[in-house]
Amino acid sequence: MFLLFVALIGVLNPLSRMYLGSHSGDQILYGLFNSVAVMVLYRYVLQRKVYKLMKNALQGRHFRLILIFNTIVYLAALAVAIIFYEINTASRPY
Repeated sequence: MFLLFVALIGVLNPLSRMYLGSHSGDQILYGLFNSVAVMVLYRYVLQRKVYKLMKNALQGRHFRLILIFNTIVYLAALAVAIIFYEINTASRPY
């Protein structure tokens, strides 16, 4: 039942954004593609490394490495959000 609810939200939310005129179809597909790419990257590349780092953190090992890794990840996420914002606002005609 929960997966049905999530799937329904995942379909209705983009449709409502297009209906209200906030996004066009290509922006919706671009966002969907980026989301799937990030999920696949995390699942098949980063998940094992993140779990290993978190296990070491819980055991008290490699604290500096974990702190540096988390800082880099958060800064990279912030940079990606800013870049996407700049690309999106530069392509708008208004």
